Amino acid sequence: MPATRINPTFFWLLIFAINLMMVLPFTRIEYPLVDTAEAIYHAKLLVLGRIPYKEIFSHHFLGYLAPYVFVEKILGFTPLVLWGLTICVNFINAVLVFLILAKISSLHAARIGAALIATIGWFPQWQGFSLNVQATLMPYNYAFILALVCADKSRSSRWLGGAGILFGVMICADIREVFFGLAALPLLLSERNQILKKTITFVSSAALVPGVALAYLWSHDALGDWYFQTILYPFLFRNKGISAPASTLWELYSTGAMRQLPEVLLALCATVLVWKSNCPPAYRALLLCLLVAGLCASAIGGRAFYNYLLFLGPWILLSVASSVGDTGGTHVSQRLLRLAPVAVISLTLIGGPIRIWVETGELRPSGSYNLPARTAGRFIERHTTPESSILVWGYYPQLYLYSNRFSRFRALEQLSFTGGNFESRKFSQQGIVPAMTQNFKSCLLEFPPQYIVRYKVRSTEPFKNCSTGGRATPNLDYERIPHLAYFRKFVRDNYRLVRNYSYRCEVVRIYALNPESELRPKIAPLQQICASPMKLASR
Repeated sequence: MPATRINPTFFWLLIFAINLMMVLPFTRIEYPLVDTAEAIYHAKLLVLGRIPYKEIFSHHFLGYLAPYVFVEKILGFTPLVLWGLTICVNFINAVLVFLILAKISSLHAARIGAALIATIGWFPQWQGFSLNVQATLMPYNYAFILALVCADKSRSSRWLGGAGILFGVMICADIREVFFGLAALPLLLSERNQILKKTITFVSSAALVPGVALAYLWSHDALGDWYFQTILYPFLFRNKGISAPASTLWELYSTGAMRQLPEVLLALCATVLVWKSNCPPAYRALLLCLLVAGLCASAIGGRAFYNYLLFLGPWILLSVASSVGDTGGTHVSQRLLRLAPVAVISLTLIGGPIRIWVETGELRPSGSYNLPARTAGRFIERHTTPESSILVWGYYPQLYLYSNRFSRFRALEQLSFTGGNFESRKFSQQGIVPAMTQNFKSCLLEFPPQYIVRYKVRSTEPFKNCSTGGRATPNLDYERIPHLAYFRKFVRDNYRLVRNYSYRCEVVRIYALNPESELRPKIAPLQQICASPMKLASR
């Protein structure tokens, strides 16, 4: 099908405008998910000079924070900046997909691909609008695929080396990205007499960035912390309480697919169409590799969190765009038949914000979202100095952002010393890291927080009423768990309730350090924190 002449400036302005419109309804929630809030919190700490892993506890590879750190340095994160970055990330994805499809398919397919990124590519039921870990990784993935395509087209070792460097960056950003190395196999195996040379070029290039990162961690005595937090902790502690891994994976794929069922069905049909078409075998193999990589990367998390399925995004969007756009030699009716379901789904998604505007009269309905946390944050900021430390009990990092205050304890994910798993209904000690428990106890005495903020979700309230992504986690209810008696006593003996905010299913209680307590807040530079749990474990 010959490409219709479209003004490029108008086209890209339209793509950006659709991106903006699609995200507007979500901006009523300032920090949409705890994962996003944690990323911003850690970025702020890195800008302050804290050393990754050694002075920050996270089961994630922290390389994915690079864009967050850059934005924090230049602009400083606010809710407006966050949503602006979210739109820009998706727009970058659209440009990269356009370039990929322009090289392997047609200009028509490239335009369709960019349009799909702006509509289907948000994957709202998989939380793609939230700029969580998986959404942040997507530009790396598309840039990697583009480099592979350019290397295949030009037969250039420079492009292959560039793809290797990008792959190394992806691994540093998140270990699950290692599966996307499968996408390089069709290129590496395309010429038998060049397999060894290409493999050496790709692997040696891919080792550069991880090598530099490991050297940095070694020079800062953080290599042991990195290994424990990102390798041992997730597999030996965090996921230990999962009694049925097979059923967890089944729930992830079955229920997760149902949440984005039209897009998944489109991708399956598109893959069949591409496979039966006359497109190059290397591209068919690439799509298959992207499907396998997405399934494996989403499975390794060990939990049925549907945002993991964002790893399937490249397979879905590239297969659908190429099957719809590359229709040379097919009848007009067949072209329309392919385009119709894609257009219906895209227009339905675009219609969501329009429906909200018609019903509410606003493109960005305000509502009382995050109200308890925002109110509590303003109170703490007024009554503390920037050097004051606080502790948020309950996994809700948004409270640190609203109050613009930090904890001296390195871990926001309190499962490392409370035990149990998300949404567990029994108080299990599975998953507890003894060194982290010792670290937390010593931190309470060394840096007693000026305020302890308890975030809680009423488990009796329907989850749909919880607008902030909070979870009812009984395993964090220190009043009911026997092995948290020490923390219960610490709060009772040294703190008093000063504020209690509630709205819908959320409750925020603020406890202030009692003037009669023997403990005194320690004023110290924000970089000063409690000793590393790795050092405690080695004693």
